[in-house]
Amino acid sequence: MSYNEDNIVNNIEDLLITLRKEVIEINDNISKLTKKQVKLLNLDFERFVLTN
Repeated sequence: MSYNEDNIVNNIEDLLITLRKEVIEINDNISKLTKKQVKLLNLDFERFVLTN
């Protein structure tokens, strides 16, 4: 028997399913990019992180 107060197990499961779908979508988008585009995207992200 498991402990499932406030449907926490179901909520976590639903969240994980949603996040998995988002990761799949992100992966699909990134897989369309060339290696050079991915490098530029990484540089842009690093610049964003450093400046904010």
